[in-house]
Amino acid sequence: SYGFWRLFKKYIQTQGIERSQIIYLLLGCVLAANLAFITNLFMPWFNRTELNWLGQIFTLFMVGFAAYAIVVHRLMDIKFVLRRSSVYLISLSTVLILATPIEYIFNRYFIDITAWADLAILILALSIFPPIKRYYYRSANKYFFASLYDSGEVIAKLSDKLRSTLELNRICEFISSALMNAFHTEALGILIYNEKTKSYTVSRNTGFNISRIKKTIKEEQLYKLCAQQNEPIIVEELKRSSYQQYKQIIDLLTDLKIETVTPLNIKDKTIGIVIAGIKESGDMYNDEDLKVLKVISAQAAIAIENALLYKETKNFAIKLKKEVKKATAELRVANKKLKKLDAAKSEFISIASHQLRTPLTIIKGYISMMLEGAFGQLSEQELSPLEKVYESNERLIQLVENLLNISRIESGRLQFNFTIMRLEDIVGSVIEEMANSAKKKGLRLDYKKPGKPLPGIKIDEEKIRQVIINLIDNAIKYTKQGGITVSLSSAPSAVAALGADNAIQFCASDTGMGVSQEDLPNLFKKFSRGKGVSTVHTEGTGLGLYVSKMMIEAHQGKIWCESEGKGRGSRFCFKLGAG
Repeated sequence: SYGFWRLFKKYIQTQGIERSQIIYLLLGCVLAANLAFITNLFMPWFNRTELNWLGQIFTLFMVGFAAYAIVVHRLMDIKFVLRRSSVYLISLSTVLILATPIEYIFNRYFIDITAWADLAILILALSIFPPIKRYYYRSANKYFFASLYDSGEVIAKLSDKLRSTLELNRICEFISSALMNAFHTEALGILIYNEKTKSYTVSRNTGFNISRIKKTIKEEQLYKLCAQQNEPIIVEELKRSSYQQYKQIIDLLTDLKIETVTPLNIKDKTIGIVIAGIKESGDMYNDEDLKVLKVISAQAAIAIENALLYKETKNFAIKLKKEVKKATAELRVANKKLKKLDAAKSEFISIASHQLRTPLTIIKGYISMMLEGAFGQLSEQELSPLEKVYESNERLIQLVENLLNISRIESGRLQFNFTIMRLEDIVGSVIEEMANSAKKKGLRLDYKKPGKPLPGIKIDEEKIRQVIINLIDNAIKYTKQGGITVSLSSAPSAVAALGADNAIQFCASDTGMGVSQEDLPNLFKKFSRGKGVSTVHTEGTGLGLYVSKMMIEAHQGKIWCESEGKGRGSRFCFKLGAG
């Protein structure tokens, strides 16, 4: 009774295919249980046992309805389970076949060391089981089971490929190839939705009658069906649940032998759809297939959107170049337009960065609370991914901050709050903050304090603090062993250059990878990174040193780098005039 109650509650809470699954499962169980209750419990109370044999027969109701739910409504992905189970059992049998003769030999001829031999055989069996299972898995996938594939590997490989290009045709080719190889489907197409014309364009097609798709596709109904749908749509299930509402489009999809329609949506914006035909094996699309389609659709939507924006930008750049060349006589007017475009670009970066900063800060807060146990104690397995997410979020926040600063600097909107400060206090505070990062990498972080108090200096504390953090953080990132030495000193030699009574010099010296002489002049340029640094630290953007340079120059100071070459460390310094 409790089981029936749980099923009934689940039925009320769910919708769509899951509700259909529960209806048939619940109906079969209720019929079998109640009928058996009459013949096997109720009637025997009155000494009537001649119908006891029907109790076993009534279980067929449960079996029949459950089987129908499995086959028609995907209650359990039974084929996939059987295939994986078969691979597992064959792998286990192979290990046993290999281990049994060895066990027999030791029991027959080496009785004195049987216990140690058993332990060694067990360890050996456990060691060879994973590679044997992988071998059978690959063989089954290649020769027997068309739908037996590694979903994680498919998603990971496609993700890497999508990051490698901004060409729409290449992106659609990658998506089509990945899905067809995984599903072994007979046909697959990618349709891009044009917001201006309110119609779909076939961007990629394999196996479908492309002329019929263009002639018969009902854009308005298809858009209505997919716009608010973030899950892959099984046409057969749609036919059972919403045939009257989408009759024309369902008939069209069925006629074209389309099995699934996967929307490519970003929030409320529709990018397009992926349509897939019948599998070569004749299997229906199982739960794992649908999960893969859902994940890939999210990646594909972003990649296609970026490609469309890139194409639009590229076309605009080409057009602009032609127009500038053609209108040489109106160069001054064109120059003003370009300045407006640059201002719009800076404004866009500023607005986009502002919009990004708030959700990133919220994400940081929630992850921080999770790591601190605010929502319950986390296991070691859960902590590690969360810490990586936290670090990646921190990098995004830093990137957004750099973009905002660049936008403000280039548009002349960056505001400074100059006050007289002691640079020793700021440096000491930053050293305390960065000590843990250096410790995690096994590096020493030394601070050589000035021999006597340095004079106060007129600076914007927040901006200079950001520069100091950037220089020390870079030193930690690009140093594998040894350490970083931070020094602060008076620099009388800079008096003439800075036009001040005195100057203060900050330096961060490391024992890291160093900088080649050819890279030194370009270090402080926007988006510039030294050769080979991406192999040490892949997440760099080439903006940190550029922002630092702009901040120091805004303080009428000077920033530079010294290095004796690759592998010989580097020294980043700046000078500021005393106030």
